[in-house]
Amino acid sequence: MAGKDGINMLDVKIRNRCSILELIYQSRQIPRKDIAKALGLTPAAITLITNDLIKEGILVEKAKKESQARGRREVLLEIQAEKFSVIGVNITRHHYEILCTDLSTKELYHKRVSTIEFHSDANLIMDAIAKTIEKDILSSSVLKKKKLLSIGISTLGIVQTELGISLNSYGVFHGKAALKDFFENRFSVPVIVTNNICADAHAEAFLKKTSVQSGSLLFIKYGPGIGSAMIRTSDYFNIYDYKAVQIGHTITEPFGKPCICGNSGCLETVVSYPNVISELYNMISPEATPELYEAWKHVPFNQMTLRDSGEDLMEHVFTSYDKGNVVVGQEIRRILSNMAVAIENAITLLNPQRVILYGGAFQHRRFRDALLSQLSVFTRSQKVGISEFNMKLDALGPVTAAISLFFLNGGRIPD
Repeated sequence: MAGKDGINMLDVKIRNRCSILELIYQSRQIPRKDIAKALGLTPAAITLITNDLIKEGILVEKAKKESQARGRREVLLEIQAEKFSVIGVNITRHHYEILCTDLSTKELYHKRVSTIEFHSDANLIMDAIAKTIEKDILSSSVLKKKKLLSIGISTLGIVQTELGISLNSYGVFHGKAALKDFFENRFSVPVIVTNNICADAHAEAFLKKTSVQSGSLLFIKYGPGIGSAMIRTSDYFNIYDYKAVQIGHTITEPFGKPCICGNSGCLETVVSYPNVISELYNMISPEATPELYEAWKHVPFNQMTLRDSGEDLMEHVFTSYDKGNVVVGQEIRRILSNMAVAIENAITLLNPQRVILYGGAFQHRRFRDALLSQLSVFTRSQKVGISEFNMKLDALGPVTAAISLFFLNGGRIPD
């Protein structure tokens, strides 16, 4: 029993340290008495834990202010964000992106590197990422004596986060990739690996802080494909609580095109960038689609969807749509109709408190407004909004996952 009780006491200590760090991070500055009140811990326990965190250099008694009630000057606690760093790595089919920040997510380093030459070989890609980190971050002046705490990694497809293994990345790697073990052995810091949409959703809630605590969040990303993730609790700091939701594989066009999942007519087969480009490529002409014709006339069909998943080519589509092209407008309306039905069905089944839309398509006001208009005919459309961090989360997702991991470990600083 003694051994078991010892383990439980250690778990309680880590959880309490985690809760305190999360609350201080969320509040930026907060006195000890407010921490005790918010967490239901005794003032003595708060003092003991926060004093340890101060000794370890994680917290600092930063500022003082006068209490309006008694005129006393209160000591405020703050995380010394500038003393520490984390690294986030986002791995896609065509590139990896590395972002290094301090604990306030202030950027210290950012780089994007093509992976086309590695032919989806996990060992080559992981080694290239590790060498970039070693050369550009650890062996340079980027960190400026900031202690590296953790590394967050996000990638496409099915990820077993608890073990840090990519099981099926849909073309990023061939087979399984033991990312956590590789990078922990290479850098001797804790590593967390998660699905890219879960990482984006975590970053959305993490950066919003207090505004999403009231309930569950459904996060939907469009471009180049469509993916979604959900958190059902208010513990939005905890990256392990985010789960992928397969909205892209709900059927919106029965008997439609075959999907990689084995069904036909999935939302993914209708709205993915490669499919939209393929549909429109067969209809372009100088008369019907002049903007697309000029942009695409010299691009062979077999190259249409190979360039960064068609993201640059979809910009031509959205530009043509903005100009009111009839042919493009018909295709966009088909996309919008399918997306609206899938989102409404997801809201009905999952009953989230909020729904956040994210992706390059929502940078285009006409497309964004048209989708919201389609959704407005449904009763729960007021739950849907556009991310305030649109197009900024792909790199920040694994960064916030790394910060979350540091908190979840109770603020343990690697040796």
